[in-house]
Amino acid sequence: AVYPQTEEQYQSLVGPLYVSLRGHYPLTFWFTQELSTDESILPAFGGNWYDGNKYHELHTHEWTKDNAWINTEWSDVTGLIGLCNQTLYLFKSMADGDQKNTSLAEIRTIRAYAYWEMMDNFGGVPLVTEELNASSKLDVPRNTAEEVRKQITADLTEAAAVLPVAWSSTSDLGRATKGAALAYLAKVYLWEKNWPGVITASEDIINSKAY
Repeated sequence: AVYPQTEEQYQSLVGPLYVSLRGHYPLTFWFTQELSTDESILPAFGGNWYDGNKYHELHTHEWTKDNAWINTEWSDVTGLIGLCNQTLYLFKSMADGDQKNTSLAEIRTIRAYAYWEMMDNFGGVPLVTEELNASSKLDVPRNTAEEVRKQITADLTEAAAVLPVAWSSTSDLGRATKGAALAYLAKVYLWEKNWPGVITASEDIINSKAY
């Protein structure tokens, strides 16, 4: 009924989101983004690295939902979104305050990033912003890309207004900041060809001189 109250306790709830992101981003996302282009290739040497044709399928654009990396990409990111929604649910009963608002902004930034990655790889995807439970429908419909973009934009805009420009401790390196929220907001504006939005978000980051 009284947890969390301290900075450390709030971080103990938000921390698992970063753990989930840390293992996924430099491996799965990199493979799906780079091996499917002419920027990188992972060749097979003898019997090594062939691995069920999963790298070759990315290179030749012959993947299906059963490709190991496509499947992992989908599972990892939807899992991260679900974890964000579950954590947001835990915050519902907490008293309002600066610490709560900052933590909510962190969570929304991570969820918005996850949806940005989903959009980048799959286009329109199911948009889930609440925790799922035993009574939830499992056949969540696929939303349009425009609907997902609106949710990402709303989350990042709200988060950028709350997050600090920089965290005070070096131990907080890697946590979401105002600059991180604005950077992904600029990417969303690039999708929309909203050039004034791109310029405004980018200049806010540059002019802060914090990064």
